[in-house]
Amino acid sequence: MRDGKNTSFLPFAFAHEPDDSFGFLPNRSGNKITYDLVQDWLVVNWKIVLAADTRAAYCAGENVKPETHAIQLIPVSGHKVWRPSELFLSGVFFDHPDGHAAIIAQISSTIKKMQAAIATGSTNELVEHMTPAGGRRLKQALASSDKTGRRRLEAAITERKPFFLFDASPLLVVIFRGKLSYDGIGEPNADIQTMYFTPDSKGRWLWTNAASITDVDKIFRQGPLVKGCSSRQTFQ
Repeated sequence: MRDGKNTSFLPFAFAHEPDDSFGFLPNRSGNKITYDLVQDWLVVNWKIVLAADTRAAYCAGENVKPETHAIQLIPVSGHKVWRPSELFLSGVFFDHPDGHAAIIAQISSTIKKMQAAIATGSTNELVEHMTPAGGRRLKQALASSDKTGRRRLEAAITERKPFFLFDASPLLVVIFRGKLSYDGIGEPNADIQTMYFTPDSKGRWLWTNAASITDVDKIFRQGPLVKGCSSRQTFQ
C-alpha cells in the first residue's frame, strides 16, 4: 500500500470464489495453519530487504527446488481450487536418510543416549542433551512426581520411536511415535509427536521443546501433516 510518500507491505487475503471472483477477507483466524505460516513471512520491511538484495522475493524458484516434500494444507472439497496452498519441506525417513545420513546419525545417537540415561536414573546425564530451561523443568517434574508419575515421565522418553525428520536447519523437527498425555494440540488419539532440536555453541544438538508448546506444534501435529506422517506414501 502507498499513502503519499509512505509505502507499507500488508498481508491482504482474498478468497477465490466459484464464479471466478475474489472476495476480500477482513477477518482472518490466527488458528489456521496457513495464517501461522505466512504471517511473519509477509510482514517484513521490504525497504530494508531490497536495499540489501534487489532480487529478493517471497519465494524464488531456487528456494523451492531443493525441497523434497509438498504437503497440501487445505483439502480439496470436490471443486476446483485456484492455486491451492502447499507447504514445501525438506525431510527424510530415519530408515532412508539419503543425503541427511550424518544428521540422522547424530539425532539417533542423542535420543538413544537420553533414553539410556533416564532408564538408568542418570538425570544429570539426560539434561546434558537438553536446553537449560528444559533440563530444569524436567528435574523439577521428576523430583515432585510420585512413583507412578515418574514412571510415566520415564516411559514418555524411553518409548519414543523417531521415524521422520524435517531439516529446517538450524531447527530439526523429529517426528516420533509414542503415547503422551494429550496437551490440547493435534489429534487426541494420535500417537504422532514432535521433538525439536537446535545446536548449542559446541554444535551439539539439544532437545529444545521439552518445557514449552509453540505455534510450530500446530503445523506439525495436526491436519495434513499428521495424516502425512501416518503413511509413507503420502510424503513421496
